[in-house]
Amino acid sequence: MNKEDLEHILREINDADLLPDFETVDRMIKLLIKIRDSIEKKDKKTDEGYAEDSTSYQLAKLLLDLIFKQYPNFQKKRFEQSGHTEKILQQWAYHVDLMIRRDKRDPLEIADVIGWAQSDSFWWKNILSTDKLRKQYDRLVIEMESRSSAKPVDISNVPDPELTKKLIKGYAITIGARKSYKLLAVDLPKFVEAVKRMKKFYKSRGITRDCWIGYLLDCLEEAYRNSGLFLHPGHLCSDTTWTKLMPQFLLELGIVE
Repeated sequence: MNKEDLEHILREINDADLLPDFETVDRMIKLLIKIRDSIEKKDKKTDEGYAEDSTSYQLAKLLLDLIFKQYPNFQKKRFEQSGHTEKILQQWAYHVDLMIRRDKRDPLEIADVIGWAQSDSFWWKNILSTDKLRKQYDRLVIEMESRSSAKPVDISNVPDPELTKKLIKGYAITIGARKSYKLLAVDLPKFVEAVKRMKKFYKSRGITRDCWIGYLLDCLEEAYRNSGLFLHPGHLCSDTTWTKLMPQFLLELGIVE
């Protein structure tokens, strides 16, 4: 792996906002270099377990960090116990170690698959440990590659392509997949319907167009993702969103009475 490959991976991960808990780009670079170097050497497990700077441990922590981003209350009571987080990370690092040594998985690919899985509306709630990651790895790679090679969905013929495009982009950012999100043809009608309902709802309340998407996504993030539920495109156009959640959200903001 050369410098250009490393810089490309760094840009992709950084643009996708997949690592909210990494405080600096320097730390991300060091992690990628560590993963790159580990391709030719094994992590050594001592009596104390895997070192925090080992590739297996860092990949385990990556998965846990992304799970917490999607689901802040993940096993809340267990993780509140002293030492539980470290115990889990050691267990998860062991499975990652097996993936690298026994299954011959590329550590950089593992990081890519973790990021993709945690930004997918189906897989994020089904890959909640490195054991599950290992068992489903081949299927995850196949789906990830098939999605990335799929023909882009054409939105030029929808009623308001500009607003629809902005809504899709805002949704991708909200679920933490700004660059990795791929619009599926089956989801396009949901975004189109959301735009239709958005126009009717906001215009009747005299709210300027610049605020429409921001208010909607802030409302849904608070209602769904902060409660441990994945935000689906269908939530953008549901009756619950526009008859209950949005009116209550604007009321709490003091925007409408």
